[in-house]
Amino acid sequence: MTKRLMDCLFQEYPQLEGKINYIDLGTPVSCDYYLGNHRGAIYGLSHSPARFQCDWLRPTTPIKNLYLSGQDVIVTGITGAAFGGVMSAISISMSSMLRKGVIIGGMKAFMFELFPPKQYQII
Repeated sequence: MTKRLMDCLFQEYPQLEGKINYIDLGTPVSCDYYLGNHRGAIYGLSHSPARFQCDWLRPTTPIKNLYLSGQDVIVTGITGAAFGGVMSAISISMSSMLRKGVIIGGMKAFMFELFPPKQYQII
């Protein structure tokens, strides 16, 4: 399979032939072997509508100081993992700011509805 793919590449870009030092091909079987995932699945949770309706699938958890991060918090893939990390960082930062009594200016109106303004310092 690798040879067939490389032949197609060299048909389109013949100048690359002889200039590639290493070639590796991954398939669902490779993922199953190296990652130990069921049937080569590399993503965690199922991609069903039920996944996105879960009220527990978010960065915060009922366990104090335990936050979820990564692709399953938002959506799968590299972008999902990055945004999952951002959402976790925001959750941690907001938790820390609330403990310190600080409100970010952009969140002021929202936070004032939830908490009395006299308890917080505006920055």
